[in-house]
Amino acid sequence: MSGVRGAKDDSYRSQLYWKGKNDVETVTEEELKEFKEGLAYAEAGNRAEAIHELEKFMTRHPDSALIPDAKKTMDLMKAEAAAGPKAETNGQPR
Repeated sequence: MSGVRGAKDDSYRSQLYWKGKNDVETVTEEELKEFKEGLAYAEAGNRAEAIHELEKFMTRHPDSALIPDAKKTMDLMKAEAAAGPKAETNGQPR
């Protein structure tokens, strides 16, 4: 693949390789960006926003290869919320 540096190529798709899988799954840049937004909120300790962003991601990309990871992260956020209060940050994700 070739292109002009800085040029937007909408046909580009990231390829993900998961240990133990025999095939390569593709993920669009948009999918990856939206998934990372949810993760950033989770890492910042903002559970409510992380859950919201991950649910939005799963609705927009139901067939994404990242769905299992989004579900796992969301389940962890919900389990932490059920376990007890934790100070959530009011700021934006890191």
